[in-house]
Amino acid sequence: VATDLANTTHAFEVLVGPYAVAHLRISQAIQNAGGTLPQDGAHVYLNNTLESPYATNPEILAFQFKELTKEHERAQKVKLETPVMVTLGNPPYDRHDAEDTTRGGWVRYGDDGNGILEDFLKPVREAGEGGHLKNLYNDYVYFWRWALWKTFENPGTAEQPQSVPRPGVVCFITAASYLRGPGFIGMREQMRRTFSELWILDLEGDNL
Repeated sequence: VATDLANTTHAFEVLVGPYAVAHLRISQAIQNAGGTLPQDGAHVYLNNTLESPYATNPEILAFQFKELTKEHERAQKVKLETPVMVTLGNPPYDRHDAEDTTRGGWVRYGDDGNGILEDFLKPVREAGEGGHLKNLYNDYVYFWRWALWKTFENPGTAEQPQSVPRPGVVCFITAASYLRGPGFIGMREQMRRTFSELWILDLEGDNL
């Protein structure tokens, strides 16, 4: 079981410190449970989750950091081709101005200026609540949209084309603003459409 888990678990981490710690702890946990790590080690990738799954390494990076380039390529392959049944995370809460175009990555802008976040934004505009859209420009909202895409919408491999939503689970620790805020009606609509069940434990931590 531990060996199977090691082969089917994948993680992205953008910071070098947590990336190294995750490698160590996951490797130790698998080995302590009597499992064997994959030939390429624990599947923890130094990668920005919100980066486009179609992005390639700049040539300067490919030339100077060959191993990092290979790891980036493996991470992109996971994003594009590896079916995922369970997505776990504790995404950061970091709201920013809508004019900050450096945030949100592929989820917000896609590869052509129109990202999958639009599924959260469009219903808000149509409901006449566009003034509240500023609340959706937040890292945790981007990660929610990415998780829905990766778990249920990502087409997967050519051998396993995705024509209908596949079963899956998303389990996140996040802020609770999406539960009631008028700017999140599109996000809630998308979640109701995607999930057959929603289990929410609201600890009201933001009210302390």
